Amino acid sequence: MPRRKIFVLETNQDWTRYLVEAFEDTASTPEALASAQDALPRFRQGNPDVVFANPNLITRPLESALAAQKSSNPAFRLFSLGRVKTSGALFTFDDAFDESPPGLSEFQKRIVQRLPLPDPIRLLVVDDEPEVGELFRDYFEHRIGPAFLVEVAHNGEEGERRIEARPPDVLVLDIKMPVRDGREVYRDLKQRGKEIPTVVFFDLVSADEVLEIHRWGKPAFVEKGSQASAMPEMAALIKKLAYFG
Repeated sequence: MPRRKIFVLETNQDWTRYLVEAFEDTASTPEALASAQDALPRFRQGNPDVVFANPNLITRPLESALAAQKSSNPAFRLFSLGRVKTSGALFTFDDAFDESPPGLSEFQKRIVQRLPLPDPIRLLVVDDEPEVGELFRDYFEHRIGPAFLVEVAHNGEEGERRIEARPPDVLVLDIKMPVRDGREVYRDLKQRGKEIPTVVFFDLVSADEVLEIHRWGKPAFVEKGSQASAMPEMAALIKKLAYFG
């Protein structure tokens, strides 16, 4: 499972908190940096994969370091938190956000358009409702840039067999299923050290069931029938998980 190195150069705590929350369902945790003076040594200690930066905090030495990073690493991505002054810049941002954070759905859709995603993305849907598997297959199987390989299992036991045979990039997991439910599947994966980015795709889940899952990790939670369960929103979330772990 990938763990990406994310730096956040920003003094606005709203943005910093927002980005920490935006990636809390992944294996990648943003590191907050309050100044270019803090950022430069962190760059020297290890190359970041993604940087979110307030352009007003970028000094000339940091600008040179960012330009060198973009030149040497084609996978490196740089996002602006605020308006960009392009005159005389040594580099270009991959995308620029406003001073205030957008809605999470918009944020995910925008960043995944800029990321060097795996191609294809292997997706396993474990759900006892056949129409759920068909919904994911119909939406994802003919997409490109990236392509998706979609497998479907109809209970937790079948899902575990498929994971054992070949772990997916992202797992979409129902909770209440016959034979073996999603809580048991998620717990057993964690106990065996299989760190698979997971979307818990649920309906009618109690607070106790959520707490039980959170004992083992912090997967993404999406309620069936909610706005977040629409396929474009699910696609952005799945791409985020496929890249950030």
